[in-house]
Amino acid sequence: MPTGKFGPESIDAAREPRRRSDRGTPLAFGSGETDAPEVCLYILATLTLLLSAADHWTTYLCLRAPVSGWHVAEANPLAEWLFSSFGLVPGLLIDSGVTLVAVAFLLSTPQIPKLTKGLFFGAVIAGTSVAVYNNVLAIQALGLSPLGSA
Repeated sequence: MPTGKFGPESIDAAREPRRRSDRGTPLAFGSGETDAPEVCLYILATLTLLLSAADHWTTYLCLRAPVSGWHVAEANPLAEWLFSSFGLVPGLLIDSGVTLVAVAFLLSTPQIPKLTKGLFFGAVIAGTSVAVYNNVLAIQALGLSPLGSA
């Protein structure tokens, strides 16, 4: 004989539609309800890191050596200070390290809402995209190789 609660309450509960979270979830996949924003954040973080790497590479190409007939300068005052204080390569490495730490912090902290994190990553992606675009235009105008060869 089955055991359990029978009566009007159990009938009402049986009539309610089951929520997605009430259903069994395969072990390899999350429920989908909370995974989508998390996946989006990781995609935005990855794009941030990739664009930052592209920005650092193209900045290096533009600033590593003087180009005859051109005056090339860093437009970001903080980056310019890093380069003048520590040198181009160490400054880029410091900038890269700070970027990695900032992205890791944003991904790991529950104190900042996911929407705020996403908006921040979006703003960084937009700004860094402009910087990379400008650097690529400068590389072409200067006649430099995007691979770093002479």
